[in-house]
Amino acid sequence: LHALGMSAAPDALMPLLERMGQADAADVGPVLSALLTYFEHAAPDGRAADPLLDRFSALDKKQRMDVVELLGKVGAARAVPLLSTLLAQPDVALRVSAVQAIGAIAAPGTGPLLVPLLASDDARTRFEAARALRTTADAGIAQQLVDRLSAAEAEDRHALLIAIGGALLLWNGRALDALTLGEDAAQALGTDLKRTRLRLLLGTAIGV
Repeated sequence: LHALGMSAAPDALMPLLERMGQADAADVGPVLSALLTYFEHAAPDGRAADPLLDRFSALDKKQRMDVVELLGKVGAARAVPLLSTLLAQPDVALRVSAVQAIGAIAAPGTGPLLVPLLASDDARTRFEAARALRTTADAGIAQQLVDRLSAAEAEDRHALLIAIGGALLLWNGRALDALTLGEDAAQALGTDLKRTRLRLLLGTAIGV
């Protein structure tokens, strides 16, 4: 198992996933460890999501933490419904891990799941939610983040600024797609080049 994980070769993934589906309770831990090693070196691969999701409810706490981390590395949007149920977890470590995974997956429309966590009583939850919003926020959420900034505790402001910077960059996604056609074509499609450049500049400066 360890050798398969270390290889990070495309043809090593399916044997690991098959073992995940067939492993008894005592063998799940080593398979998860091998998968974590695999995805430290390999690109995200959505094929891993289903075996992990299928086993989740029967796993112990440590194994669930490993699965949540893996779901973030796998990058499959179909993991978001399960991860969203963990955002209300009283277990801070599991909740924070789910927040990080949602941010890593960066599926469209997941930003609103994270915004309520900015009011959490737990400082780490607030921080990780703000960081995850870098990859999930839209223009409307960016405005909410700006509104929260003035009332935020000093320890939360840096994370909020990172989130705002990320939201501004995401806001430019469609404009950047249009710019691949050239500036004249982008302007013909309604892209405001001056505003796009300004948002890019602000997003990069704020997010650093």
